[in-house]
Amino acid sequence: MNDIEIAKNILIKDNYSCVIVTNKNAVFTSHDRGVKPLIDFYRTLTKTELTNYTLADKIIGKASVLLAILCNINEIYTPIISKLALKVCEDNNIKIHYDTIVKRIQNRTKDGFCPMETLALETDDPLELYERVLDFHAGLSGK
Repeated sequence: MNDIEIAKNILIKDNYSCVIVTNKNAVFTSHDRGVKPLIDFYRTLTKTELTNYTLADKIIGKASVLLAILCNINEIYTPIISKLALKVCEDNNIKIHYDTIVKRIQNRTKDGFCPMETLALETDDPLELYERVLDFHAGLSGK
């Protein structure tokens, strides 16, 4: 099995929200929702990390792809991807495997768009998006 098959199998079998694999080994798993797993993984990387990673994630929006770029992820599997995320993958030569394309990712209550997808509309810069996500979460914790 290759890394993408391993990541996909672990995601489905163990019901994770996010699985990151390199060299046929799972190096990160999470049950957390949203972009938190990618933020957490990015924080573990050294700035000189050159390893390429493979990601399996339950839902991929544009924010997730931008964060994946920061994490040196070059291949992704997801059951659901937004059109914006697919374009970012194509523009950045990230191999993408998906089951369903949606116009935009919905929020958890399904009455609007995901706030991270909305934040990502305003930038194509991965580091800028990372900072916006941190600011967004800081604002939530300050309320």
